[in-house]
Amino acid sequence: MCETVVDSDMQSLTHFISNSPWEWDPVIQRIGADTSREFEGREGRIGLLVDESGWRKSGTHSVGVGRQYLGNLGKVDNGQVAVFVSVVQDTYVGIIDTRLYLPEAWTWDAARCRKAGIPADKIQFQTKPELALEMVRAARKNGVRYDWVGGDGLYGHDSAFRYALEDDGECYLLDVHNDDTVYLEAPSPYIPAPKPGRGRTPTRYQVDEKGLKVRVLIERLTDADFKEFCFRNGTKGGKHRQVCVQAVYTWNGQEATPRQEWLVVSRNPDGTEVKYYCVTPRPLG
Repeated sequence: MCETVVDSDMQSLTHFISNSPWEWDPVIQRIGADTSREFEGREGRIGLLVDESGWRKSGTHSVGVGRQYLGNLGKVDNGQVAVFVSVVQDTYVGIIDTRLYLPEAWTWDAARCRKAGIPADKIQFQTKPELALEMVRAARKNGVRYDWVGGDGLYGHDSAFRYALEDDGECYLLDVHNDDTVYLEAPSPYIPAPKPGRGRTPTRYQVDEKGLKVRVLIERLTDADFKEFCFRNGTKGGKHRQVCVQAVYTWNGQEATPRQEWLVVSRNPDGTEVKYYCVTPRPLG
């Protein structure tokens, strides 16, 4: 870095990164704006992808370090994890924002947080989807241009994240787990009437309708329900996937009204590698 930055040396850059106070938010905004401009004028839709990455790290003093799942290693190890937001189009990608994940155990130890230099207003636990939502909203506020939001099953499985994107007017396509529940007909949440005698008054919603795991739903589909698409041209010809789109309802167990979404099922032409996505809701019919 010091060979590239004019009038700098290793000592001054190390001091700037480690000790010197500076405002990070304007830097993030500039990165987002500059990256967004690089995509302007290109053909094709632009995505805003959320994902986390971790890296192994020894010791216990670095902010957020601890035993946790590190995706790049595929296992639990001692390290740090951060959530990232990237602008993507075709084969082009640019990271525009990030938040370091602070495990809940850290937020229980204020003295440890102060020693590590964490500002008092940042000593709070946020899930990775909550961090992702914060960055999506920041990107939109800062004028970053994108057409849709994407993410893997960690984010698609979190109904609060999907519903918040819907409420914000975002278009999303998010992986979901094969054991996530959907309904083919709208369920009717209600709070049960109190039972005679003593006991707590019910406050939680329940439904009588039975939902389906998405992996069970696919067993009801036939080959005629799928359409084949070429999603990428390679050196040995086009790459194809078969896709089925099914209107479904989802319910998080907390709201009085279920949500309507599209469930997209994607598979290889030979029926292998099945993947499931929830997509921005649209009116049935």
